[in-house]
This record gives sequence, structure tokens and C-alpha cells, in this order.
Amino acid sequence: MRRRRTAAGFLVGLVLGASCSGAPSQTTAATSTEREPAPIQVTFPLFETSWQPADDMGQVVASARSALVKAGGSVLVPASLPPGAGTSTGRMTITRTEPFHQVSVDVNVTFMRAQREEALSLSSYPTDPEHPTCAGRALGEGSWDAAEPVEVRSSPGCRFTNDVGLSFIEWEEGSHRYHVETFMTPGDAISWLASWKPLP
Repeated sequence: MRRRRTAAGFLVGLVLGASCSGAPSQTTAATSTEREPAPIQVTFPLFETSWQPADDMGQVVASARSALVKAGGSVLVPASLPPGAGTSTGRMTITRTEPFHQVSVDVNVTFMRAQREEALSLSSYPTDPEHPTCAGRALGEGSWDAAEPVEVRSSPGCRFTNDVGLSFIEWEEGSHRYHVETFMTPGDAISWLASWKPLP
């Protein structure tokens, strides 16, 4: 009833009547369906190495292959540099995130071209059904305003460029998902990525 009753005795009578008639009572006790708090994620560094020039496959294979095998990670590394590139450096970092036992690998490449430094960062993760897909990205999921479909290394992917010119490129290849960030033009970055080689 929505009308307010001012007589205390009448209210007590209603409560007693409902109790005696078997009407269900409401409680504020917590139920077992309440959502559990998200687990705290902790990232552990497992391995780090750097090499020059960035397209020296021999160096990176010698220094990182065994670490990738041990950690169970997989990544792409450059086998060539973009046209006109000069001095270059590559750096790889392997980390593990707990409690999910997720191994991720980051490869950062910097190089000089036309008297200025350029860079590309690539991250590799195991595929995750909860991560936004490129189809979802096209609808603006995962903080991307809108993603454009592209083909990366013969696989369907997507890209997005923000207001300051930073481009994000994503695609899945085998059992891994790749995420790239760079100020290179997306077309140049995608063309370069086609020559990268998988490790281990």
C-alpha cells in the first residue's frame, strides 16, 4: 500500500497479520550470487634483452629463443628495416601475469630515418575470448572510437589512429593476438610487419 499510515497500532497489526498469513518477508542478508571482487593481477619480469641493429635475426635468436621456449611465449621480430632506415635498436621483454599465468612478450624497435627517430612497439599475448575483437572494435568497444578493418600478415585485423597520430593495429595469428602502437603511417607499419619473423 502506498498511502502513509500514522497509527502505530494499525501498522503493527498489518505486520503481525502478514506474518501469520504466511506472506514472505524480505531480508537484507547477502546472497551467494553477489559478485566476487576481481583478483589482483601481478606482473613478473622474466627476461629482457636488446640488440643492434634491430634486424639482426642471429643476435635475437641466440639471446632470446631459449627464454621464449622456457616461458612458453611467442613473438614476431624484424627481419628487415623500413626503406631509408639507419641506426636501429631492438629490445624484447618477457613477462608473466598472475594469477592467470599469462605470458606476454613486448618487442620495441627504434630507428633513425630522415634525421629523426621513429619507433614501433609490438606486444604478443595468447588469444583471449574476453578481449575485444576487431569486429567489436569496429563498433567502438575497448576505448577505440572506431576501428577500420585491415589485413595484416594475411590475417584480418583492425587499426585506429587517435587525435595525436598514434596508430593502434591488432590482429590474431595462430594462437596469439598481436597489438602494435606506432607513429608510423599505418600503411607503412603494416607493410613492414609483413617481413617480421616468428620466434621461437
